[in-house]
Amino acid sequence: MDPVQTSPPLSFILIQVGNYLITLVCLWHCWRKERALAFTMASAIVFGYMVEYSQVTQCVAKILFPHQPVVIPYDYPYALVMLPGPVPLGICLSWGIIISAVMQTAKYLLPDTHPEGLLNKFLIRSFIGGFLAISIDFALDPSLVKMGFWVWNIEPRLWYGIPWSNFIGWFVIVGCFSTTIQLGYHWFKPGTKGTLVDFLVAFGALIPAFILFVIIMIGWLAVTNFNPQKYPETLLVAVFYGICVIPVIFRLFKYKSDNKFDLFVILGPFYLYIWSLIALFITGLYLDYPTLVVVAPVMCGLGAIGFLWTYRDTLTKKYS
Repeated sequence: MDPVQTSPPLSFILIQVGNYLITLVCLWHCWRKERALAFTMASAIVFGYMVEYSQVTQCVAKILFPHQPVVIPYDYPYALVMLPGPVPLGICLSWGIIISAVMQTAKYLLPDTHPEGLLNKFLIRSFIGGFLAISIDFALDPSLVKMGFWVWNIEPRLWYGIPWSNFIGWFVIVGCFSTTIQLGYHWFKPGTKGTLVDFLVAFGALIPAFILFVIIMIGWLAVTNFNPQKYPETLLVAVFYGICVIPVIFRLFKYKSDNKFDLFVILGPFYLYIWSLIALFITGLYLDYPTLVVVAPVMCGLGAIGFLWTYRDTLTKKYS
């Protein structure tokens, strides 16, 4: 298949146009609220491109393992604007929307004033962000694959046609970027050293975050290939998420819950949740995977609860 086609389906165009508009709106909101938030979102867009480029070209694998066969895990058939790779600009914008939203939500839940150790706070925020991100991906990825947004070239694809490694990758991408940029803004508090420093912190996090992502994913591949008959990937994924979710759930009722409702934080994620449910039916995916009719709404619902958890007291007072 030619990686770039000139006639994407109408549904693709509609989703991507909405994606572009939401990116502009959220960047504008972040800029007005706090310059560092806008720089973080812009940096997340660039980080998304770095990760996607490394995957569709396997440039890192070719450098680190020059004598190993290279498998391109997926291809992008369509784009409104195609960046080198080829990587659709819209995919990179989605990374910016998602990472920005989950990081802001995690910080609302665990603000700097929260009585939690610094390292714990950074790690728990990163875990929260990772779980919020994969709640989107669990629901959205099967629908977008069915719509032809991208094509998987690797097996096995155990989650409704999607490899488990994709969901581990999402969690690790968000966690690496979130942890790295949190450290930067801990050392250089946003707004205290000037706009230029805020900019440098946000974009200076790109390289260490990417290196950390590569190291963790290589480690994950090594673990999954160690003894796949004895330790199947599904089991390893369950163990991985189980370990990470324990500290998040343990603090469930200790998170800050009276934050002022921020529509612009949830705008992007809820837009993607809605599209994942619409696409489930307009593509006929529900016929291929009938259980997804239940699973996709459940994942969207859990994700929505996660994003709204930090506003629960505020919303309860407002509507009680």
